[in-house]
Amino acid sequence: MSTPFTKKYSPKKLSEVIGQEEAVQKLKDFIVNFAKQKRKALFVYGPVGCGKTVSVQALANELNYELLEVNASDTRNAEAIEQIVGNAVKQKSFFYKGKIVLVDEVEGVAGTKDRGGLSTLSKIIKETKFPIIVVGNDAYDQKFSDLRKNCTILEFKDLETADILKILEKIVKEEKIDAKEEYLRMIARRVAGDARAAITDLQILAADKKITEEEISALSYREKEESMQDALIKIFKNSDPKIAVHAFERVSEAQDKLMYWVDENLPYEYQNIDDLSLAYHYLSDADIFQKRIIKRQDWRFSVYI
Repeated sequence: MSTPFTKKYSPKKLSEVIGQEEAVQKLKDFIVNFAKQKRKALFVYGPVGCGKTVSVQALANELNYELLEVNASDTRNAEAIEQIVGNAVKQKSFFYKGKIVLVDEVEGVAGTKDRGGLSTLSKIIKETKFPIIVVGNDAYDQKFSDLRKNCTILEFKDLETADILKILEKIVKEEKIDAKEEYLRMIARRVAGDARAAITDLQILAADKKITEEEISALSYREKEESMQDALIKIFKNSDPKIAVHAFERVSEAQDKLMYWVDENLPYEYQNIDDLSLAYHYLSDADIFQKRIIKRQDWRFSVYI
């Protein structure tokens, strides 16, 4: 598959971030004036796909700072946080002007049962010599009460349809895609402020460099009647795991029914027997995780499904 548009057109500097002008300026001020900050971490929060992570990446690139990205879902306990984040804030960058530590998807570290992950992160923030950016969807979740005390809070707002339309128009121009503005507006309107989802939809629809009225009509129909199909498209038709992992978030189907949909569609998506076998292997693991989670009622491990 070709390079995902979400990666290919990710902003390389803050001026390319659309719809978050005030927030990105505050983000830059925090990093540039880090030595004067009372709190040594910035908690950036906002809805999925509004530009939080890409803004940090763009700023690091713009300032020529080293960026250490840590996904909190992969470093859930105190030991992992200390080993990765703790060590990172103690080491100077030899090849860059400075360093930023980005702890993404902080919801992955789960509240009071996270085996000390959040408390360890708070301790590291107090001692760090480098700016730490914590990224999540809701900074005011109760489980982050202690973490908030050590962070400056910065909100990224919902993207407007007009903001997403600008992003899509830029990509269409660069890719020489034949698409009417009304079609792009429809794509932008239906994703509820999620720019990543809109960009993915665009890439899927424009596979042949043209978006037709029939495809847009089908897209509108899926939105009303077959939202599950949108989720399956994001899973099967793109190579960006950040998009795939959030695919079922807006689907109304019950959790225990989701795997049936994947199961049914696997033979249609994978023609090679080895690929199909590996896909069923992963689906089997997910089913095992789900049954254990249901049995123990420990929903914080749902990310592993």
